[in-house]
Amino acid sequence: MLRAYALCLLMVLPLLPELAGADSSAFKNFITEIKKQAKADGVSRRHLKALDKLTPDPEVQRLAARQPEYVKPIWAYLTHMVTQERLRLGRDQLKARETFLDKLEEEYGVPRGILIAIWGVETNYGSNKGSFSVLRSLATLGYEGKRADFGRQQLLYALRILQSGDIGLEDFKGSWAGAMGHTQFIPTTYADYAADGTGDGIKNIWTEPRDALASSAYYLKRMGWRRASLNM
Repeated sequence: MLRAYALCLLMVLPLLPELAGADSSAFKNFITEIKKQAKADGVSRRHLKALDKLTPDPEVQRLAARQPEYVKPIWAYLTHMVTQERLRLGRDQLKARETFLDKLEEEYGVPRGILIAIWGVETNYGSNKGSFSVLRSLATLGYEGKRADFGRQQLLYALRILQSGDIGLEDFKGSWAGAMGHTQFIPTTYADYAADGTGDGIKNIWTEPRDALASSAYYLKRMGWRRASLNM
C-alpha cells in the first residue's frame, strides 16, 4: 500500500507547479476585478493597495469546508458555550457596565442580559475576536467555491469600511469567515447596523465594547425587537 501511495505522489508531483500557477492566476484575476469595482465604489488607491500582497489562506479554505459549529449536536455545542466561567464573566460585565446598559435599554429597548449574552457567546467578552486578516479571509472565500458570492460581496464592503476610517488595516481582524469585532458583525451587517456607542463619531466594534454592544442593540431593534409590555 505504501508503495502504491508513493507511486501516486510521483505521478501527481509534476502537475503541482502548473496547478499552483493556475490557482495563482485565477486569484490575481479575481483581485483585479475586486479592485476595479471597489475603485468605482469610491475606495482610494491607498486602501486598494492592501489587496496587492494577498494570497489565499489555506486555513480559511479548510475551515470553510468543515464549518465546525454545524457538525456538533446542539447540546454538545451549548455545553461548550454556556460554562460557569462564562456566566460569571457575564455577571461581572452586567455590574461593571450598568450605567451604559441602562442607556442602551432606554434607547433601543433591548434587555441588557440579551446583549451581554450575545457578547459572551460570540467572543467570550472580547477575548476571542479572531486573528484572521478580514481582507485575506474574504478574498479567499470570494475567488472560488460555494461561498464565492458571499466572499466577494463582503470583501467589497470591507474595503468601504477601511475607506471610512473607523478601523485601520493593522487592526482589521476577525474570524476566518470575516465576522468582526466584539459581537462578530460581517461587513454588510456593519454597514447597515453599526452604531456609535461612545459619541466619538467612530463605530469601532473591534476594540470598543460599547460600540459593539450599541451596534447589537440597534441591529436587534431594526430586526423587529419590541420592548416588553408590563400590561398583561
